[in-house]
Amino acid sequence: MDRRSFFNINKHASNEPWTKFCTRLRRFAHGPWESLADSEDGHPQARLQLEREIEFEHARALAEEYDIALVLDGTLPLGRLIGRPGLWLRHSPELGAVDFYSDEACLAQAGALVGTLAAQGYEQFVGVPSHLSLAQWFADPQYHDARPGLSFLSGVERIQVLFANGDAAVVGGFGVHDTSPLAVPVLNKSIPKMFEMLQKPLPQETLASDAWTYAYRFDALQRKLVDSNIARVFQGHRGSLLWVQSLVIRKIPKTESYLLASEKWAEAYGKGACGGDEDSQIKAFFDPSGLYPYLDEL
Repeated sequence: MDRRSFFNINKHASNEPWTKFCTRLRRFAHGPWESLADSEDGHPQARLQLEREIEFEHARALAEEYDIALVLDGTLPLGRLIGRPGLWLRHSPELGAVDFYSDEACLAQAGALVGTLAAQGYEQFVGVPSHLSLAQWFADPQYHDARPGLSFLSGVERIQVLFANGDAAVVGGFGVHDTSPLAVPVLNKSIPKMFEMLQKPLPQETLASDAWTYAYRFDALQRKLVDSNIARVFQGHRGSLLWVQSLVIRKIPKTESYLLASEKWAEAYGKGACGGDEDSQIKAFFDPSGLYPYLDEL
């Protein structure tokens, strides 16, 4: 029995936790709220526009308490959640500040628009819809070069994140001279295991292929053309692992990229190339309780 069939048995469960969740959250978060149609298995859903970063922290804590899924708006069709209510979250323009601190790099809040950076000569955004937020762009694998070892062509150097358990961190480069990510408990546990995972026969075979078809970019740990980078492990995660608050992005000259369309990614999930053992282990490292969408919901 798959998860959808299992949860359909209890599809008429009480909505009381959802009501309490919404009441408490809306006392704190005052952005626009939209009630959505129930999910396919009968669970309530809504959409909230975040006006302040602290509102996400509040939503995360309440979602953990009431077993509510949190979804980055634009990363998942409304009918895909299984077995629990869901809150879709979008960024307000107030969360879209960008500091172009040099001619070659910037520090941007996750709600900043792709078009803002494209207008400043960030050529990695050529062809990306200008209305997308950086959070949506970062989370969507179809906008990132799929070739193994080339995730750095996004220009992402560091990200400030909140993990599902509430831990906050700034992650980026990792190596002999920068082991600071190991001070974060969830990373201390997961980084060595992902390095081990990368040495397994199937990931090694995929490293030599035309496209990295895993859901998560743990190929970014391999030192090849550039140093290992923890931030880019989460690139293309489709909102399933963590919440990105801000990004350091450097300009990348216009490059011929190898992109897989959304249909190709759907095919990869359907055939099991995405969402297999390695991806499931990484999901379990960072979001064991399913605060964010599960692999079989993507």
